[in-house]
Amino acid sequence: MDIDQRITATEEEDAFDADLSQAIHRVELSSDCVSERNAELNRIADKYSGVFKSRADAEYFAMLPLTSVDREQVLQRSRQIMAESVAS
Repeated sequence: MDIDQRITATEEEDAFDADLSQAIHRVELSSDCVSERNAELNRIADKYSGVFKSRADAEYFAMLPLTSVDREQVLQRSRQIMAESVAS
């Protein structure tokens, strides 16, 4: 195995030990994805303004690998939990 293959194998092995939140923060988006991601972030932040404590939280949520259906379910459940805690 040459040096490049060893380096690649080591990097791949280390990736399995990486915390998922760290892996998400290291993701680099291509420039064509940035506008789409920002539009999605703005939509989420506006629609669910009471769910997130900060815009950074909304941005982190927008980066999670969820389908739009899953994202909607998570956000709806978050609102339900918030409403239940206020009612208690």
